[in-house]
Amino acid sequence: APLVEPAPPRTATPAAPTPAATPVPTRSASSTPATSSATATPAAALPDLVPLAAAVNANGRVTVTIGNAGQGPLMGRNVSIVGVDAAGNVLFSQLTAPLTIAPGAAVTVELSYRPPERMTVTIVLNAEGSVLESNANNNLLRVTLSPP
Repeated sequence: APLVEPAPPRTATPAAPTPAATPVPTRSASSTPATSSATATPAAALPDLVPLAAAVNANGRVTVTIGNAGQGPLMGRNVSIVGVDAAGNVLFSQLTAPLTIAPGAAVTVELSYRPPERMTVTIVLNAEGSVLESNANNNLLRVTLSPP
């Protein structure tokens, strides 16, 4: 009877190394996606356009401050700026002159639009996606604009 008891532990012992060997290839497979994400690192070198502020200047024109929150510079590119009212009507759509914005920097551009009255406007940068960005989900700014 004592010989029967040692036999089941021996059966359990070979089963234990087999599952232990299975996680090893899984970890190697995990290393491969880590290498792939390292390949995606150059995407972090893209600009990230963010509308930081919008106002009406003394001339009655809308100004928009565009920041670059990305790791890469915006180099000599035109940026579209669209203004939409609360009902979804496009109030203005303008393409900037070529802009260069270093990472962490910002520029303010003056538009030709003059709001006729106090209104809430959603500013949309790069609506058509012509500038490749690291994050295109932060291109909106909702503001209330008033003529001077």
